[in-house]
Amino acid sequence: MQKQMNKKGQVVSNSLVGGVLLLVVAAVVAVVGLSMLDGLDDDFAPNSTEANASDSAKEGISNITGKFGLIGTIIVSVFLLTLIVGITLIFRNQR
Repeated sequence: MQKQMNKKGQVVSNSLVGGVLLLVVAAVVAVVGLSMLDGLDDDFAPNSTEANASDSAKEGISNITGKFGLIGTIIVSVFLLTLIVGITLIFRNQR
């Protein structure tokens, strides 16, 4: 019985690590993308189509990265809910 409980715990733990790792990779990609767009702004004429497109892209990426805190909260909440349900089912089956 102990071996099965460890496997269930490992699955939950691995999914949490995967979710956190995905969030970190997305944040790094967003930061690198914003840095590249910021470097390109100097090459564009003010109020040109390219400058406006670059500004819109930076605004969109900033909006997405602003939601990372909420996404992280959801990942942790799902992990905790899964853990609570798993523990409840394990103790229910032991009765």
